[in-house]
Amino acid sequence: MKRQKRFSNLSRWAFFVCLSLLVVIGQARGAELVSPNTTTSETNETQPLGNSKSPLDALKDSWSKLKDELKASSADSEALLSLLEEAWIEIDELNSLLTQSIELSSTWKTISENLAHILDSQDKAHKKEILRLETERGWWIVGTVASSILAVGLGFAWLLK
Repeated sequence: MKRQKRFSNLSRWAFFVCLSLLVVIGQARGAELVSPNTTTSETNETQPLGNSKSPLDALKDSWSKLKDELKASSADSEALLSLLEEAWIEIDELNSLLTQSIELSSTWKTISENLAHILDSQDKAHKKEILRLETERGWWIVGTVASSILAVGLGFAWLLK
C-alpha cells in the first residue's frame, strides 16, 4: 500500500513536470497557454499530428534561432566596435589638435609677454629720451635767457657810456 502511494505521488509529480514542459514548449512555439486542467489527450486533439513537433525539434528550432540572433548580435557588435574605433581615432585627432592648440597658446603667451617687456623697455627708453631732451631744452632756454639778459645789460651799458 505504501509503495502504491509512493508511486501515486511520483506519478502526480511526473504528470506535473510533463505538463509544465508542455506549457513551456507551447509558449516557445507561440501556441496558446496550456492550462493545468488540460490533459495531454486534449492538446493532441487540438494540433494536427503532421504539424506536431517533438520537444527535441522545438529545442533544435530554438537553438538555431538563438544562434542566428547571436550571429546578428555579433555583426552588430562588430559594427559597433568599428564605430567605436573610428570615434577613438577622432578623439585622438582632437586630442592632438588640443595639444597643439595649448602649445600654440603657450607660445603666443610667451611672445605676448616678450612683446610687453620690449614695449615696456622701449617706453622707458622713450621717457628717458624725452626727459633728456626736455632737460636739454630747459638748459637751452636758460642759456638763451641768460645770454639775452647779458646782451641787454651790455646794450644798456654801451648806451650809458
